[in-house]
Amino acid sequence: MHAIEVEQLSKIYTIAHEAQVSISLKESITNVCKNSLQKIWPLGKKSISSKSLTKRSTEKFWALQDINISIEEGDKVALLGRNGAGKSTFLKILSRITPPTTGKIKVRGRVSSLLEVGAGFHPELTGRENIFLNGAIMGMKYQEIKSKFDEIVAFSDVEQFLDIPIKKYSTGMFTRLGFSIAVHLDSEIMIVDEVLAVGDGLFQEKCLKKLHEIGKKDRTILFVSHSIPSVLALCNKGIYLERGRLQAFEPIEACISRYTRNCPVAGLAWEGNVGDEHIRITRCFLQPPASNHAFFYQEENSQLIVDFEIVEPASDLLLGFSILNSLQQSIARSRLCDHLVYRSVVMGKGRHQLSFDLNLEYFHPGEYQIRLECSLLNKKQILQGEILLAFAVYSHEKPMQSEQGIHKEGISLGNRWKLVEI
Repeated sequence: MHAIEVEQLSKIYTIAHEAQVSISLKESITNVCKNSLQKIWPLGKKSISSKSLTKRSTEKFWALQDINISIEEGDKVALLGRNGAGKSTFLKILSRITPPTTGKIKVRGRVSSLLEVGAGFHPELTGRENIFLNGAIMGMKYQEIKSKFDEIVAFSDVEQFLDIPIKKYSTGMFTRLGFSIAVHLDSEIMIVDEVLAVGDGLFQEKCLKKLHEIGKKDRTILFVSHSIPSVLALCNKGIYLERGRLQAFEPIEACISRYTRNCPVAGLAWEGNVGDEHIRITRCFLQPPASNHAFFYQEENSQLIVDFEIVEPASDLLLGFSILNSLQQSIARSRLCDHLVYRSVVMGKGRHQLSFDLNLEYFHPGEYQIRLECSLLNKKQILQGEILLAFAVYSHEKPMQSEQGIHKEGISLGNRWKLVEI
């Protein structure tokens, strides 16, 4: 059975623009004189104000256009798209916060939504009072709120501040309390929009675990997050929006691949011609994943391929690469001078191709870059970061099922311990 049916859904906003009308110097002087004379001898005519020099125009903006989707009961659906693609507008319409311009929506079951931090909270009331107020706004009965009060407080971890007005709460406390109320509402459909981004890592992990528990009970979840690992862990389907139009509604891995290919910061391949009188680099790429997705799983392997030409041999020519995490910190590197073929490559004119086996099982889930590096030892930096490749590594394992918590980006040394007999 369908939990949500959307037919021909569109939302149009009217945007007003005001443009200043340019006038000549002669007209400006004439207008000033006329206005001055009218103040002395009123002639019953309106003075020329600045408003008369302003031209007002409007335009129509399609936040959503012709959306048709049917979501089954128990589906966990991620909304993917760039900022401004229409994700939040879509969720607000489903939550009955914003009316659509055209189209029909059928929602079966009670909906709990967490679209904005602290939405529905009264700043002058205490945390305790806001639990009952916000729960009532979301459709919970008094006895239901009372029976779940201890669970809500325990999950939010604000027990110490329950009797303090929430205007004194930090953003994190707001988020924890609001999310806790929403997830303890026995609703058939839950809508979560990027609010987890303001929480710390431990809170995000706690929320993901809770959402996973809710999903196991055949609840329908609509989830917006820019964290691909979180989306992969929680969702089974994805909706990809672009400029208000539906591009795809498909299994989550295929949807993430489509989204990643259409929104790359960098890519798996680079072509060009950079270098100096000693070396010219023409191509650098990572072999695509065997899964044919736009990202790698940890058990997959790849190769870094570099095409270049030695124009003028130099014994002190260094070629290599660094691996950077999402904070642009170097976490690993390799240089050709550490390899036995080094001398034969840099001292021989002509075209060459090098490959480096990249074992991805040593990568924690995350987003990475490869920066190609080239220099003359202690003399000259040949590459200044012109060649960058971007790739992501994810895990088949659900992060919320790991007792170790959410992994940070980085390289794992693997399990190389050995028992030494003494």
